[in-house]
Amino acid sequence: MSRKALAACVVVIVLMLGSFLWTELLSPHGMTLPNQTETSGDSPHPLPASTAEIYKKPPAGGKGNLTASELAWALRERLTLDIMADLVEGRNGIALYNERTTQYNELAGNFHYLEQDMRVAQKRVEEDREKIASVAADEALAADVPDVIRTDRAAVRIWTAQKLLRERGLYLSRPNGQADRDTIYAVKTYQMQRGEPQTGEIDDKLVAQLKADYLYGKRGMKIGF
Repeated sequence: MSRKALAACVVVIVLMLGSFLWTELLSPHGMTLPNQTETSGDSPHPLPASTAEIYKKPPAGGKGNLTASELAWALRERLTLDIMADLVEGRNGIALYNERTTQYNELAGNFHYLEQDMRVAQKRVEEDREKIASVAADEALAADVPDVIRTDRAAVRIWTAQKLLRERGLYLSRPNGQADRDTIYAVKTYQMQRGEPQTGEIDDKLVAQLKADYLYGKRGMKIGF
């Protein structure tokens, strides 16, 4: 074998040996090879692959960082509780509020999270704020409806209007589900404030508008823990 051929064989062998040593010995000690990504058992939770599960209740006794979906659940629940606290009064309403508060504290009282997950969670809740607020108000009002009128749809509508008019300071008595003189006067005053005909009529449209006006004041509420 000529000297040139022998030298070429030696060079090839040295290159192959060097490549093997680089792959097998250096990479496991923290050096990342091209087209590889570092992994760690302490890496943050990955964001959900889809947006189907926007809110995920944290597991009881869970440890470690909350995911973006779990943080969104906590933020949604905090906003819901803030709205319910303003509306619940009766035995059932207070019981519902206390139950929700206890569950919230148990599942999400010990927060560990990453800032990027919190930003994702806040964006989700902000985009869904009005729907969350509307559902929270409906739950609080439904829980407070007295048992004696719960099955009377017309009485429940009047009671809800009375409750929301009372929040505006227009109805001063305790809601009772009856379209009495004070109730009609409060409705007409509300209609006058809105520049509408003062009919004193209590229908679904009036209740929807009263709820929308109430929630309008909640849109600027800061969401926090």
